[in-house]
Amino acid sequence: MKCKVLNRTKFDISHCSLTDLGHGNVSASVHLNVHQPPDKNWMVSYGIWRDQGGLKPFFHNISLDFCRFLKNPSRLQLYYSFHKAILPFSNLNHSCPYTHDIIVKDLLLEDKMFLLIPIPKGNYMFNLRLGSNSVWALDLRFYVDLDMTRFQCAVNRGQSPDGASRVGSADSNQMRS
Repeated sequence: MKCKVLNRTKFDISHCSLTDLGHGNVSASVHLNVHQPPDKNWMVSYGIWRDQGGLKPFFHNISLDFCRFLKNPSRLQLYYSFHKAILPFSNLNHSCPYTHDIIVKDLLLEDKMFLLIPIPKGNYMFNLRLGSNSVWALDLRFYVDLDMTRFQCAVNRGQSPDGASRVGSADSNQMRS
């Protein structure tokens, strides 16, 4: 897992880790310190990328207004499924505004979560970006090996395809979309 802060005036990360629990189970924990809460314009981008000699977009790569999504989450079924999976492990249990730190603790990534979409065996990156006013402030990347024929999900060991370590926080710079 790689956590990267792109705008330290808005956010910082005090904790970012994946833990391999064995038997195809992995837990993720992230503590996002919110220094300057965005106005009502929280943008979230979620993408699934497959490693095919380089990361290529796979299945859904979508951006949306997070606060608007929370008003009627079931209209976007795929996002809603991921949101429901995160809720019991986080403090994301209310509508906007979010003026406090965002905490996801021991989110259990189980094989059955990946049965919602047909994913062939391979190495994947799940990418989540957060920002406001067209400025991305946070970039989270989860690297996993999936083999749904054996129903196994494992933390990728070693380096990500771009040479980054699997756990950490990083540089501060701005990225405009």
